[in-house]
Amino acid sequence: MSLINCPIHGQVGLHPYISKALGHELDIGSRLKVADIHKVEIYDDDEQLSTNDYYLLSGEVSADLALIVIRNEKDEENLLKPLMVNFKGGGYCVRCFRSFLSNLSE
Repeated sequence: MSLINCPIHGQVGLHPYISKALGHELDIGSRLKVADIHKVEIYDDDEQLSTNDYYLLSGEVSADLALIVIRNEKDEENLLKPLMVNFKGGGYCVRCFRSFLSNLSE
């Protein structure tokens, strides 16, 4: 697990699956709603490929993309790699993000 130095919580775990754009909106204190957040799950056919939830701003992905199923290398190239670009330079304090999710309004 990676650590960051959060100004609120000090040295704490980093949630790496928060997109850079979402992290920026959280930093500037944007009033985000449930509809603004998009969570993606990734599966390999019928088996969960990642136990992580990937969080992005809804505008970063198509509205129907909530589940990615990787069946072959072509799927990985066409679906997974373009999505992962959103996470470069992203990540967020685990405790801050947990607090944000619990206070998220409809």
